[in-house]
Amino acid sequence: MGGEMSVESEEGTGSLFIFNLVIPKPKPHEISTDCEAAEKMRKVESKDCRALVVDDSSTNLIVAARLLEKIGLIVLTARDPQMAIRLMSDQHIDIIFMDLQMPEIDGFEATRMIKSGEFPLQNPDAPVIALTAHAMKGDREKCLAAGMADYISKPINLQKLKQIVGKYFKMRA
Repeated sequence: MGGEMSVESEEGTGSLFIFNLVIPKPKPHEISTDCEAAEKMRKVESKDCRALVVDDSSTNLIVAARLLEKIGLIVLTARDPQMAIRLMSDQHIDIIFMDLQMPEIDGFEATRMIKSGEFPLQNPDAPVIALTAHAMKGDREKCLAAGMADYISKPINLQKLKQIVGKYFKMRA
Protein backbone atom coordinates (compact mmCIF):
# COMPACT_ATOMS: atom_id res chain seq x y z
CA MET A 1 0.00 0.00 0.00
CA GLY A 2 3.05 2.26 -0.19
CA GLY A 3 3.41 2.66 3.57
CA GLU A 4 5.96 1.86 6.24
CA MET A 5 6.03 -0.41 9.25
CA SER A 6 8.39 -0.45 12.23
CA VAL A 7 8.62 -2.00 15.66
CA GLU A 8 10.30 -0.93 18.89
CA SER A 9 10.68 -3.65 21.49
CA GLU A 10 12.17 -3.78 24.95
CA GLU A 11 12.40 -7.08 26.76
CA GLY A 12 10.23 -7.14 29.85
CA THR A 13 8.49 -3.87 28.92
CA GLY A 14 6.64 -4.56 25.69
CA SER A 15 6.56 -3.67 22.03
CA LEU A 16 5.33 -0.71 20.00
CA PHE A 17 4.21 -1.41 16.43
CA ILE A 18 3.97 1.60 14.13
CA PHE A 19 2.17 1.53 10.78
CA ASN A 20 2.10 4.42 8.31
CA LEU A 21 -0.16 3.81 5.33
CA VAL A 22 -0.74 5.94 2.28
CA ILE A 23 -4.49 5.94 1.86
CA PRO A 24 -5.99 7.75 -1.14
CA LYS A 25 -8.29 10.68 -0.47
CA PRO A 26 -11.95 9.66 -0.91
CA LYS A 27 -13.89 10.96 -3.89
CA PRO A 28 -16.69 13.43 -3.05
CA HIS A 29 -19.41 10.82 -3.62
CA GLU A 30 -17.71 8.51 -1.08
CA ILE A 31 -17.81 11.00 1.80
CA SER A 32 -20.57 10.62 4.41
CA THR A 33 -23.01 13.51 4.68
CA ASP A 34 -24.42 12.77 8.14
CA CYS A 35 -25.51 16.31 9.06
CA GLU A 36 -25.79 15.75 12.82
CA ALA A 37 -22.28 14.24 13.11
CA ALA A 38 -20.86 16.96 10.87
CA GLU A 39 -22.50 19.67 12.98
CA LYS A 40 -21.10 18.22 16.22
CA MET A 41 -17.64 18.03 14.68
CA ARG A 42 -17.89 21.63 13.45
CA LYS A 43 -18.78 22.79 16.96
CA VAL A 44 -15.78 21.03 18.46
CA GLU A 45 -13.39 22.24 15.74
CA SER A 46 -14.63 25.83 15.93
CA LYS A 47 -13.42 26.12 19.53
CA ASP A 48 -10.01 24.47 19.01
CA CYS A 49 -10.72 22.12 21.89
CA ARG A 50 -7.73 20.54 23.58
CA ALA A 51 -7.92 16.97 24.79
CA LEU A 52 -5.44 15.38 27.17
CA VAL A 53 -4.97 11.60 27.08
CA VAL A 54 -3.33 10.11 30.18
CA ASP A 55 -2.17 6.50 29.80
CA ASP A 56 1.02 4.63 30.67
CA SER A 57 0.84 2.59 27.44
CA SER A 58 2.47 4.18 24.38
CA THR A 59 0.21 2.18 22.08
CA ASN A 60 -2.95 3.32 23.86
CA LEU A 61 -1.74 6.94 23.78
CA ILE A 62 -1.17 6.76 20.02
CA VAL A 63 -4.52 5.09 19.28
CA ALA A 64 -6.55 7.47 21.46
CA ALA A 65 -4.70 10.53 20.15
CA ARG A 66 -5.29 9.57 16.51
CA LEU A 67 -8.99 8.96 17.09
CA LEU A 68 -9.43 12.29 18.90
CA GLU A 69 -7.49 14.12 16.17
CA LYS A 70 -9.74 12.44 13.60
CA ILE A 71 -12.78 14.12 15.16
CA GLY A 72 -11.09 17.51 15.23
CA LEU A 73 -9.50 17.93 18.67
CA ILE A 74 -5.99 19.13 19.45
CA VAL A 75 -4.45 16.31 21.49
CA LEU A 76 -1.79 16.33 24.18
CA THR A 77 -0.60 13.16 25.89
CA ALA A 78 0.84 12.28 29.27
CA ARG A 79 2.29 8.95 30.38
CA ASP A 80 1.43 9.50 34.05
CA PRO A 81 -0.78 11.70 36.25
CA GLN A 82 2.13 13.88 37.43
CA MET A 83 2.92 14.80 33.82
CA ALA A 84 -0.79 15.45 33.20
CA ILE A 85 -0.96 17.89 36.12
CA ARG A 86 2.15 19.72 34.85
CA LEU A 87 0.56 20.03 31.39
CA MET A 88 -2.73 21.22 32.88
CA SER A 89 -0.89 23.84 34.91
CA ASP A 90 0.71 25.25 31.77
CA GLN A 91 -2.09 24.83 29.22
CA HIS A 92 -5.86 25.07 29.01
CA ILE A 93 -7.28 21.55 28.58
CA ASP A 94 -10.94 21.15 27.64
CA ILE A 95 -11.39 17.41 28.20
CA ILE A 96 -9.30 14.64 29.76
CA PHE A 97 -9.30 10.95 28.84
CA MET A 98 -7.87 9.08 31.84
CA ASP A 99 -6.69 5.46 31.92
CA LEU A 100 -7.68 3.78 35.18
CA GLN A 101 -4.82 1.34 35.61
CA MET A 102 -1.45 3.05 35.87
CA PRO A 103 1.47 2.32 38.18
CA GLU A 104 1.95 4.46 41.30
CA ILE A 105 -1.13 6.67 40.85
CA ASP A 106 -4.21 5.16 39.21
CA GLY A 107 -6.85 7.06 37.25
CA PHE A 108 -9.20 7.32 40.24
CA GLU A 109 -6.57 9.02 42.42
CA ALA A 110 -5.38 11.16 39.51
CA THR A 111 -8.94 12.44 38.99
CA ARG A 112 -9.26 13.22 42.70
CA MET A 113 -5.97 15.16 42.49
CA ILE A 114 -7.17 17.15 39.45
CA LYS A 115 -10.53 17.94 41.05
CA SER A 116 -9.12 18.69 44.54
CA GLY A 117 -8.15 22.29 43.88
CA GLU A 118 -4.65 21.64 45.29
CA PHE A 119 -2.94 22.42 41.99
CA PRO A 120 -3.00 25.67 39.99
CA LEU A 121 -4.61 24.20 36.88
CA GLN A 122 -5.67 26.29 33.88
CA ASN A 123 -9.04 24.50 33.73
CA PRO A 124 -9.74 22.36 36.83
CA ASP A 125 -13.34 21.90 35.64
CA ALA A 126 -12.38 19.97 32.49
CA PRO A 127 -14.48 16.80 32.35
CA VAL A 128 -12.49 13.63 33.02
CA ILE A 129 -13.55 10.64 30.94
CA ALA A 130 -12.48 7.21 32.18
CA LEU A 131 -10.66 5.29 29.47
CA THR A 132 -10.39 1.67 30.50
CA ALA A 133 -10.35 -1.95 29.48
CA HIS A 134 -12.67 -2.66 32.43
CA ALA A 135 -16.25 -2.92 31.36
CA MET A 136 -17.68 -4.73 34.34
CA LYS A 137 -20.94 -3.86 36.04
CA GLY A 138 -20.30 -1.16 38.62
CA ASP A 139 -17.14 0.23 36.98
CA ARG A 140 -18.98 3.23 35.55
CA GLU A 141 -20.42 4.04 38.97
CA LYS A 142 -16.94 3.87 40.55
CA CYS A 143 -15.68 6.31 37.94
CA LEU A 144 -18.51 8.76 38.57
CA ALA A 145 -17.97 8.51 42.33
CA ALA A 146 -14.30 9.41 41.83
CA GLY A 147 -15.29 12.65 40.07
CA MET A 148 -15.15 11.48 36.48
CA ALA A 149 -17.82 12.78 34.13
CA ASP A 150 -18.13 9.77 31.86
CA TYR A 151 -16.75 6.39 30.88
CA ILE A 152 -15.56 4.75 27.66
CA SER A 153 -14.18 1.23 27.40
CA LYS A 154 -11.25 0.00 25.32
CA PRO A 155 -10.95 -0.79 22.54
CA ILE A 156 -12.24 2.67 21.71
CA ASN A 157 -15.19 2.82 19.35
CA LEU A 158 -15.00 5.96 17.17
CA GLN A 159 -18.79 6.49 17.18
CA LYS A 160 -18.93 6.24 20.98
CA LEU A 161 -16.00 8.65 21.23
CA LYS A 162 -17.80 11.13 18.95
CA GLN A 163 -20.92 10.84 21.12
CA ILE A 164 -18.99 11.57 24.30
CA VAL A 165 -17.10 14.54 22.83
CA GLY A 166 -20.34 15.89 21.33
CA LYS A 167 -22.06 15.54 24.69
CA TYR A 168 -19.59 17.87 26.39
CA PHE A 169 -19.06 20.42 23.65
CA LYS A 170 -22.35 20.85 21.79
CA MET A 171 -23.31 23.89 23.90
CA ARG A 172 -20.02 25.64 23.11
CA ALA A 173 -20.91 26.62 19.55
